[in-house]
Amino acid sequence: MEPVMLRQTVDMGTAVQLSLPMAEVVVLSHIVSRFTDGLELLQLDEAERQVLWNLECVLEKLDPMLFSEDHDACLRQAKNYLTGSENDVRRST
Repeated sequence: MEPVMLRQTVDMGTAVQLSLPMAEVVVLSHIVSRFTDGLELLQLDEAERQVLWNLECVLEKLDPMLFSEDHDACLRQAKNYLTGSENDVRRST
């Protein structure tokens, strides 16, 4: 594979931080898990698959309800929170 020439120097090993509300973590965890379990994963190249698996691992550590019996209810609550539906926790406070 040929080296890629960039106009600007970028250290690809630099760690970055991403801050998300818990509702977004719960929903994103669901999306990534669904994607990595599906056939869409076969359409990705090796680097893209690795990034998704790494992201899935990080999200698994952050999603407190991922392996809980209440995960489906938590996912619904997170989606309601993000969409502002009538069951939105933000409106009831």
